[in-house]
Amino acid sequence: MSEAIHNTPVRQAQSAAQTIQGAAPNPGASNPAVEQDKVHDARQRFASITGLHLIDSDVSTGFAAYGDGIKRLAIFGGKRTKADRYNTYSTWEKALETAARVKAAAAKQLADKATAREAEAAKPCPLKVGDVLVASWGYEQTNIDFYQVTTRTGKRGVTLRKITSQRETDAWEQGTCVPAVGHFVGEPFTARSNSRGTVTLASYKTAYPCEYTEVAGVRLYKPTRWTSYY
Repeated sequence: MSEAIHNTPVRQAQSAAQTIQGAAPNPGASNPAVEQDKVHDARQRFASITGLHLIDSDVSTGFAAYGDGIKRLAIFGGKRTKADRYNTYSTWEKALETAARVKAAAAKQLADKATAREAEAAKPCPLKVGDVLVASWGYEQTNIDFYQVTTRTGKRGVTLRKITSQRETDAWEQGTCVPAVGHFVGEPFTARSNSRGTVTLASYKTAYPCEYTEVAGVRLYKPTRWTSYY
C-alpha cells in the first residue's frame, strides 16, 4: 500500500521544471538531443529538491525512477518533467517492485506500437485504378475536391488527377456534389496512400475513398455537401 507524500517539495520541483521549460528558446531547441537534455535537467532538479537520486532509467521509453533508498519513489515517463507518480512505500523492496513493473509496462507499450506500425506498413494499398477520392477542406466554407486514381506504383504509391464534379444547390450557397469521373482538370501527381486508401494532400487537406454503391456495374457515388459563403 502506498500514499502520496511531500506535496510541498513536489510543488517546488514541478515549479522548477516549469521554469526550465519556460526558458527563452534557443536555436537548438528543436534538436532531439537538446530536448532530451532539457528533460533530464528538469528531472535532476526535481531529484535535488526532493532529496532523491536516479535508480533506474530507459532512454528508449523515457522511463526514469528516482528514490531515496528507503521508502520514497518518483517515476517519470516519456518526455514529461512532472513525475507520473511520487509515493512512499512500506518497504524499499515494494518501491523497487513498482519501478520494475512500470518500466516493463512502458517497454511493452513501446514494443506493441512498433509491432502495430510494422503490421500497418505490411498492409497493401486498397486503391485501384479508377477509384475516386474526396477531400473536404476550408475554414468558413466547405470546399470539395475529387481525385481519380490513374495509376498504381509499388505497395502504396498512386498517381492522382483532379476531376470536376456535378453540383446541385439545395439552399443558399450550399448543396451537394458527386464526382464527374474521367473529367480531368490539372496535371497528374504522385502520392502515397496508407492501408485504408487515405492520402494526405496537404497539412489542411486529406483525401478519402469516395463512398458508392454499385448498380448494374455502375458506381453511384454518395453526394457530398459543399458550402460557398464567400
